[in-house]
Amino acid sequence: ALQTQNFTDGTNAYNIGIGSDAGNDITTGQRNVSVGGLAGDALTTGNYNVAVGTHALGAEDTGGQNVAVGDSALFSLNTSGNGNAVGVGINAGYACTTGVQNTFIGASAGNSTGAFTDHSYSVVIGYAAGQNQAAYGVAIGNETNFVTYDHSIHSLCCL
Repeated sequence: ALQTQNFTDGTNAYNIGIGSDAGNDITTGQRNVSVGGLAGDALTTGNYNVAVGTHALGAEDTGGQNVAVGDSALFSLNTSGNGNAVGVGINAGYACTTGVQNTFIGASAGNSTGAFTDHSYSVVIGYAAGQNQAAYGVAIGNETNFVTYDHSIHSLCCL
């Protein structure tokens, strides 16, 4: 854990790394928490990230202000800026790569490669919810999205 942390620059990094290769590549990033094997392992200069669970926040390197809790939560996210993303649950937000200010709650919520690779400002709640979700949207339910809101057409759909 924290194998490449730079402790010579005179700043207090306040990083925590627990687990095999957790926070392994952090160089000058500050105030990051990585708990679990390979959690936050790509972080280098990103700040204020929390990654709890194996492979959580696995691709983010320079981005910050993300919270990933669960195995592979926010795994593909790499915003290179402040992502302000939240992923809670196994594979929550897994497919989101560059989208910012998204909230994914539930196992595989927002895990659709077609829907969430670059969408931003969405809220997705429920097991595998948000499979066909638009950006700026809200999806609540199980896989089929019982309640969805599409900002682009200002419509609410209840199934």
